[in-house]
Amino acid sequence: MSAPGQLPFVSVVIPARNEESNIRTCIEALHRLDYPKDRLEIIIADGMSGDRTREIAESLGAIVVENPGLYVADGRHVGFEHSKGEFVAFSDADCVVDRGWIRDALKYFDDPTVGAVSGPTLVPPNETRFGRGAAWAFSLAVAGGASCQADTITRAREVRDMPGGNCICRREVIEQVMPLATGLVASEDVEMNWRIRKNGWRLLQVPEFRVWHYKRPTPKRLARQIYRFGVTRCQCGKISREMLGFWHWAMAAWMPLAVVLVAILAVWTPKALLAFAGAAVVGLVGLFVAAWIGTRSFVAALNAVFAFLILLMAWPVGFLHEVLFPARYFREHSVHRRRT
Repeated sequence: MSAPGQLPFVSVVIPARNEESNIRTCIEALHRLDYPKDRLEIIIADGMSGDRTREIAESLGAIVVENPGLYVADGRHVGFEHSKGEFVAFSDADCVVDRGWIRDALKYFDDPTVGAVSGPTLVPPNETRFGRGAAWAFSLAVAGGASCQADTITRAREVRDMPGGNCICRREVIEQVMPLATGLVASEDVEMNWRIRKNGWRLLQVPEFRVWHYKRPTPKRLARQIYRFGVTRCQCGKISREMLGFWHWAMAAWMPLAVVLVAILAVWTPKALLAFAGAAVVGLVGLFVAAWIGTRSFVAALNAVFAFLILLMAWPVGFLHEVLFPARYFREHSVHRRRT
């Protein structure tokens, strides 16, 4: 524990794999934190990168540890095992933290019931046009309650979920929940949040604890990310149904229901099918107009519509794939869960 009057020691854990293009910006932002350097350590959990991620991180003074499990869940665990902070902050290699990131969050732990703190996830000013469009599409998921990566938080509030790329936790809290399910390619933060709350701790989102987060730069990489979100949310549901809400079931069901509806309309009356298609087109045009107003960019608005369609299609495909063809680890885990 810290001596009286001394700021607590904080460990920042960042899982990374082949993040050569991002890791320097990420670590340099951490070096600019308004927090004493001797009360802070930066740990990069490297998932066996094939590029210069490790070399760059070490050259910037970060502690680099190997993550043979490759994925983020394993990286958070490995990084935590090597940490010594009274508080452990988690971020991602494609994030840039605010200068007051650590100091501004610690005051909320004066409440002994608070186990972890998170905050806004903002769009970087130099984000690509596709990234800006994707960020706007993500904001729709936040508004609908399907994502916790809000970009606007006006007051401290208790939440059920917080993004793993922007949170700080008491050490004792992480000791209680680690290790996470090692088979998770993504959504490890969903399980972590669930375990924290199951242990009686509160999660807070606060305005001051800010990061800027770059979205996937291409449609292909975004689709792959969202597909994985769908797969791993289903896997989390196999650990506990409490991690699945109404919107997850609705997202998983809409695609097969739409296929059935189109088939019925095609057999029943082609005119009804045309009306259905027309309504979809009108909806997309309305979405484009709203995105144009929101992003103030014609190109970003087009990308927002494209990104929205990726979100709408890739997530249920991933979820349903895990339902029909479950990964071996979670198939066995699910059987064990039903027996216990």
